[in-house]
Amino acid sequence: TELIREAWLHANDNPRKDRIGPSSLLDMIENIWKSKDILLEYDNMTLKDSIAKDLFKMGNVLQKIGIYTLAAQHLGTSYSISPSAESACYLGMSYPSNSEDSLAWQRKAIETDPNFGEPWNEIGEILMKSGDIGSAINWFREAIVSKNYSKRGDAWINLTRAHMEIDQTLSAFFAAQKAVELFPSNTELIELLSYLGEDLV
Repeated sequence: TELIREAWLHANDNPRKDRIGPSSLLDMIENIWKSKDILLEYDNMTLKDSIAKDLFKMGNVLQKIGIYTLAAQHLGTSYSISPSAESACYLGMSYPSNSEDSLAWQRKAIETDPNFGEPWNEIGEILMKSGDIGSAINWFREAIVSKNYSKRGDAWINLTRAHMEIDQTLSAFFAAQKAVELFPSNTELIELLSYLGEDLV
């Protein structure tokens, strides 16, 4: 019936409802739940999409508080119910970053929606940690130019670090400039930009 459908669609409008714990934890759950960093949206929200979105949000909460196995279960179920690049990407982030599972889910995220930038950045980070800097740079660039990415500054920071790793100071400087434009109050970034600029004089 319509009443049951409405109840499911709005079951988690209040993320504190029926949850107990210290107020600091409930505050954190609410902040993560309502975070604007999460881009998971559906054009015409069906009941299935609504359940998938709530599972995704709870998976994100569990991930942020370090309960990775349970987070992976929520995110995997979300993807099974209504596949999205976001749920695949965050599921990949539930595994250790050097694992095949992490890489496989990031690739699945790109297959689901190549316009979502976060998995491109995540794969770049995995490659950089493994020492494949040249390949990592290409993945960071793809993240930067992606149409749907709320954390573009993270990719610019990673691109800066990658260029520094292989002593490409000029490229690192330009990437750091872009990162500072997106994070103008980040003093560490401003200091890094100044340091890189000195090397160019």
